[in-house]
Amino acid sequence: NVQNGVSDPSFMRETLSYGLARRYLPAPRTAYADFYVHDDLLGFYILVEQVDKPFLARHFINNDGNLYKASDNGGTLEYRGTSQSSYESEYELKTNEDENDWSRFVTMIDLLNNTSDEDFIATIKDYLNIDTCLRYLAFNMVLSNFDSYTGSSRNYYMYDDPTSGRFTIIPWD
Repeated sequence: NVQNGVSDPSFMRETLSYGLARRYLPAPRTAYADFYVHDDLLGFYILVEQVDKPFLARHFINNDGNLYKASDNGGTLEYRGTSQSSYESEYELKTNEDENDWSRFVTMIDLLNNTSDEDFIATIKDYLNIDTCLRYLAFNMVLSNFDSYTGSSRNYYMYDDPTSGRFTIIPWD
């Protein structure tokens, strides 16, 4: 992914932010590059690692789980019923598209929204990586990253890790 550093004359915000995030949760790597087309320099850019199967293999024991990306219009994690079609406008399944099984994702969203306060911690910890989630939320607040779940409800991934059985949130953009 080639980023032009719009609104960042230092070209360092994204690289520093991801560097900080990687200390506490799965996050993309970055690099810098001069971009040429036919020997003509188009400019200086930030390269950001794609969140995909190789990324998942670096961060998880098993990269065969479902990876969901919040849409550009936002993914609110708001419960909209048991049908996966109710979530397809807010999320895109990026892996295992042939199986197209969203059942665990819908269950996790149901638990987030509909579990009683008394049962929430005991229940949600089996479906959501709470430590990573809290680190992600803190990261967004400290860096005022409101083009994320905590602001626009976009620019993040959710990975259903088959080894732990829990979803992990991954920052993006």
